[in-house]
Amino acid sequence: MPECFNDSKCNHFHTHVGTNRRFDSMQAAVIPCKWHGFEEEVQKRGEIGARYSELLKGHVVTPKIADGNTHVYAQYTIRVDEKRRDAIRAGLKEAGIPTGIYYPKCFHEQPVFEHLGYKYGDFPESEKASREVLSLPMHPFLTEDEQKEITDTLIELV
Repeated sequence: MPECFNDSKCNHFHTHVGTNRRFDSMQAAVIPCKWHGFEEEVQKRGEIGARYSELLKGHVVTPKIADGNTHVYAQYTIRVDEKRRDAIRAGLKEAGIPTGIYYPKCFHEQPVFEHLGYKYGDFPESEKASREVLSLPMHPFLTEDEQKEITDTLIELV
């Protein structure tokens, strides 16, 4: 379990239903300046995601994209053995490679939804996924050399 699992100071500890208000007036004003490169960035993210999947094939569980669909890879999230995730993450950090765990707890594990009566074990697949996921660096400017360093280090650790 994540170290902050029962810690009220943890970023992933929610006591109230809220909203995501990341898109404010200032950010809206920037969109016209960035719009011209949007399609190219989406394309680059797709290429980087596909390269990650190819380089990591057989080592970790990579994202699956159904035929006829695409992926913009806001994050590139893999699944690793939950017993090894923290050690893998620490090894990547030691090598200077940042990672993220965006959803370490399921909705039914959040205090805000306690009243629904669900408990740990009621959603085993979601719970398993939340303890196995690990997001790798992902942005449209990631070079092939940087990506190779990330994947080589990850494969060594796995």
